[in-house]
Amino acid sequence: MVDPVFEYFRPLRDVLRGEEVRIAGAWSPKPQLRYASAAQLGTGEGPYLQTVDWRWDGTVECAASLVGIAILMVEERAYWVKSQPPVAQAAVSVMAAGWAAQADSVSFGGAFHGAYPPSVPVQISDEPPASFVLGSEETSTGLLHVVAGAGGATFGLVLLPGAAVKVGRNRLWHLRNEVASRLPPELNGLLTRGRSGELAFVR
Repeated sequence: MVDPVFEYFRPLRDVLRGEEVRIAGAWSPKPQLRYASAAQLGTGEGPYLQTVDWRWDGTVECAASLVGIAILMVEERAYWVKSQPPVAQAAVSVMAAGWAAQADSVSFGGAFHGAYPPSVPVQISDEPPASFVLGSEETSTGLLHVVAGAGGATFGLVLLPGAAVKVGRNRLWHLRNEVASRLPPELNGLLTRGRSGELAFVR
C-alpha cells in the first residue's frame, strides 16, 4: 500500500527544496483493565481483562520550520490529516492499544503535531514493539516517510517546509499558490483545500 502513496506525493520533490529532518523516539507500555466482553460495556462490572497499551513517542526536528500530513495506510486506502501550523520541532507518536498477552488484534494509530488519522485494527503475533517495524531516523521534506508499520497497516508522514505554506483561518495551512500550481490537479487540491480526507487506490 505504501508504494502508490509514495508515488502520489512524489511530484513534491520537483517543486520543493528538500530539508533534512531527524526523527527519534522510544516505546513505553501502559497497563489497562478492559471488559472481558462487549456485553459488559457500560455496566461497570467485571470480569476484566488485563491489557497493555503500547506507545512510541518521538520528536521530528528540522533546522527550518515545518508542517506535515499524517497518513494511515491500510489495504487500498490512505487516511490523511494536516498538522497544526509550522514549528521547528514537533511531536509524533505511534499507538498500539489493547495487547492481551497473546496473538490478537490491537488498535493501531499514529499522530503528528495535532493531526490524528483514524486508528485501525491489525492482527499481530508478538507484543509491541517486537511486532512493529519502525522507519529510518533520517528523512527529508517533500516525500512520504514511513514512521511505523504492523499487520498490513502503515503510519507515515509527508513533511513540508514551513516557508512553502500559508496559514489561514482556523490555523489551517495550505501550500502557497506559486508552488501548488506546478503540481498535478488532485495533489494540488489536497494541499490547498481541506484539513483531512481519504485517498483510494486500485491495485
